[in-house]
Amino acid sequence: MKRRFRKLQPSKFDIMRKTTLIITLLCAISLNTRAQDFRSQLRQIANDLAKQIEAKGKKRVVSASFLDLKNQETDLGRYMSDKFSIGLASSSLEITDRSQLAQLLLDNKLGADRILDPKTIPTLGKITGAEVIIIGNYTALDNSVDITVKAIDLERGLRIAIAEGIVARTSEINKLLSEVSSIDSDAPTTSTGTKLPTDTKLPKPSADCITKNTCVICAKNNSSLPIEVKRGYIGGDQDHRDLLIYTSETKCWQNVWIGTNNDYFKFTVSFFQNEARVKQEVVNVRACEVKLITFNK
Repeated sequence: MKRRFRKLQPSKFDIMRKTTLIITLLCAISLNTRAQDFRSQLRQIANDLAKQIEAKGKKRVVSASFLDLKNQETDLGRYMSDKFSIGLASSSLEITDRSQLAQLLLDNKLGADRILDPKTIPTLGKITGAEVIIIGNYTALDNSVDITVKAIDLERGLRIAIAEGIVARTSEINKLLSEVSSIDSDAPTTSTGTKLPTDTKLPKPSADCITKNTCVICAKNNSSLPIEVKRGYIGGDQDHRDLLIYTSETKCWQNVWIGTNNDYFKFTVSFFQNEARVKQEVVNVRACEVKLITFNK
């Protein structure tokens, strides 16, 4: 006699367990793929920049931390800079990495915030022995991070190469972003670099200020009389739009273009009362920065 076996149907618990296992495996594969994409995309940006630097006949480079939109140094910027340096290692360039640069700055009593200062750039070449410094900026988007990396000739202070790319956001990046978001990095600065109170009502830079290379310049009148403010480029285009600012009032020039080949913008701000110039100030400002110049007379 043949026995008949009834085919057992999987229980709902078994189905749920298998489904959960499949989803977990797919998530793990997805995260691993995104991590690989992040590294490969960052390597591609590094390779692109390295080829441009080599084409200029440069060999010795130093890599700084990547900065956020406010030119602030963050853990995320340091993380991406380290991974970027690994990508540069496949080139023929001689690389001084971020940690070595930080120690050199400390030894020479220079702050990291002075890396882009035109007065500091020649000094960086001397203390690092490098010909070029690599500086990156990043913008966090919904599912990715937009990165722009520039190479600055330390002898002339001019940009000689630029590379851009978008890398996928990974769990590591998301964790670092959540930590960064708790830090107040939105406070604008005065022309001397001092952070302003967070309640200072000044416009924020545009979301595309890195790619368009623009900044915000503001002037405040602390005097008892109205002032007329005029701004002029040094070595660039002229902006003839003047500002009439009354007592205790602040007005701004927004989306000020720094220039195609410039990494900072040197400009003059002149204050006039009764058509006579009573003060003039020369200020440097970088992409995505908010600069406030105050008239106190």
